[in-house]
Amino acid sequence: FVLLCVLNMYILNVQLNDKVCVCLTSFSYASWLLTELNVKQYVFIATLATCSEAQSYCRTHHTDLAMIENEAENSAVKQLIPVGVNVWIGLYRVPWSWSDKSPSLFRRWVSSEPNNNGGIQNCVCENTAHMWGDETCSGTKVFICERGDY
Repeated sequence: FVLLCVLNMYILNVQLNDKVCVCLTSFSYASWLLTELNVKQYVFIATLATCSEAQSYCRTHHTDLAMIENEAENSAVKQLIPVGVNVWIGLYRVPWSWSDKSPSLFRRWVSSEPNNNGGIQNCVCENTAHMWGDETCSGTKVFICERGDY
């Protein structure tokens, strides 16, 4: 199922497979979308945060920042990201590993990335074309959390 809650008090109830999904928020000024893929669920959090703040929020309220391990998972995340928005995901530099320290085998780098511009780009965001780039971790972006039993 997919649940879409929009900022500014616009609420969309979506009915899929005879289920009605109602908009809920659990983070101030956050809208969120939820998609389910097997046992993983991805949640879009529309609140600006540094990568560390995003990880902390995801670990407190869900499981972790999104760990995208194949094209199907990337497609699920892609459905959640509004047009024109870059989001933090849970990938970190050297060795490239996920937030939970597991190795990253699937990657979707922009052709010029990772470039570690200035030697300080250790976090990864997904851009509007749904490709990945390394970024300075202290910048603020909205983010994708993951939750589920795996």
